[in-house]
Parts: sequence; C-alpha cells; structure tokens
Amino acid sequence: MHPDKYSSSYPVYLKINNTVIKELAFISVDGGRIFVPMLEIRPVSEEDVEYFWNTNSLGVKVCRIIGKYYIYNDLAGVAQRSRIALVE
Repeated sequence: MHPDKYSSSYPVYLKINNTVIKELAFISVDGGRIFVPMLEIRPVSEEDVEYFWNTNSLGVKVCRIIGKYYIYNDLAGVAQRSRIALVE
C-alpha cells in the first residue's frame, strides 16, 4: 500500500513515575513516516479477514498523541489509504 513496503514493530511504554503500567505495540510504516498502533484482525469469512483499529482502544487514544501520519493527516487517513477499517 505504501512506497516503502517494509514495516517494523516497536514497544510503546506508558509510565507513571518511571513505572511501566502498560506496553503497547506500534508499527512504523513507509520508511518511518507513519507510526500507528498494531492492527487487530477478525475473520469475515472462512477465507478472508478484516484488519481494523478500534477507535475506543487505548492504542488509538495514545496514537492521537504520539502517532505520525505523514501526508494522511490522521489515523482515518492512514486507514483509508491502507484499507483498514475503523470500528467503535
């Protein structure tokens, strides 16, 4: 979907007073120009799956603060370009 088809996974740590309270998986896409939470997957048929982000998830809420979207402005723009569903 993107010019640089390689991606990498990175941990994002939520901390309170230097104590890690949660680790989230984020992915860097398109040469580091996009930084978003890891996708979720659900089956839609026996042969097909849907990739999605839950807009109420902690990962998406954190992404609104630290995410990078390149020319797509926000997570919805990245989702549209990448054919990823946004669900509540």
